[in-house]
Amino acid sequence: MKSRNEIKNVAIVGGTHGNEVTGTYLLRRWAANPQEIKRHSFDTKLLWANPKAFRENRGHFRATISKTRRLILTKETGQK
Repeated sequence: MKSRNEIKNVAIVGGTHGNEVTGTYLLRRWAANPQEIKRHSFDTKLLWANPKAFRENRGHFRATISKTRRLILTKETGQK
């Protein structure tokens, strides 16, 4: 019997900050060796979070993820 809360898809995201290479290293590794992350119970997708920052070896462009998240929360909840 399957649970209603069963996970069917997993996203592995790397390259959020272009100057941090561990995530992008793993994305490249797993793209070349998908059997390392393949599971029968769910589908796995690899995603580059910020390819422009990675290409230019920069941490971010315009706003960081934490600042963007804070802005979204502020707009949604009225909190600062």
